[in-house]
Amino acid sequence: FIRQVYESYKVKYNVKREDLIRSLFNYESETWDSILLNSFVDAVLSKKQLLSFYSNQWYAEAVCVFKDGEREMEIPVFLRVDADEENRSQWLIEGIKKYHSRAPAPTSAVPARTSKAKFIHPASHSNNFVVLSTVFDDKENLSNYFSHEAFKSDMLNAFYTDIKGGRLKLQYVKRVKYYFLQIDGWMFTVERFQRKGLNSGWLISHLQKISTSEKQNFHQYLSLQNQ
Repeated sequence: FIRQVYESYKVKYNVKREDLIRSLFNYESETWDSILLNSFVDAVLSKKQLLSFYSNQWYAEAVCVFKDGEREMEIPVFLRVDADEENRSQWLIEGIKKYHSRAPAPTSAVPARTSKAKFIHPASHSNNFVVLSTVFDDKENLSNYFSHEAFKSDMLNAFYTDIKGGRLKLQYVKRVKYYFLQIDGWMFTVERFQRKGLNSGWLISHLQKISTSEKQNFHQYLSLQNQ
């Protein structure tokens, strides 16, 4: 896209990839450790690492506002991309945080999938997952939208049961954040910053080094399974 803009103005494209990567960071409300940032940029450039939509090494966190009777609550819902060998993909609900059901603990087995035609479209992130309103209203096919590994979590089981039983009703998605673990040895988060100026839009809001074992246990890292 940037190359096309340059060409439209008949200007020679001479922007380095390093400059583009550095422009992806939020500088207005975050002070970066220059050593950490430089190390990250060097790691990306030295191995020519790229991001892939179809990798399972990235997650979306949709902070949703639900109603339980007259009480409103925010529940972070985590989703991941599930893709097959032919790059056919969908989003799956992988877990939640900060939910404590007032209903008795569910005892049912992992629910079976109902229809291959019912899934969260892979482009749903482009409009901040507004499709979740439809997803959570589809009680008959609700199990299709969840990763079945996630049902190991008692908290997610309770959440699923309360959604299916109509106890929890989604009001809207308040905000979305993304976690990327695709760069070797690193994790960064991306959030949207709406403001005037060039340093706006979707930008990296947090950066940290992360070990292979921490990546392998990312569910636990985000407390998706054990909270």
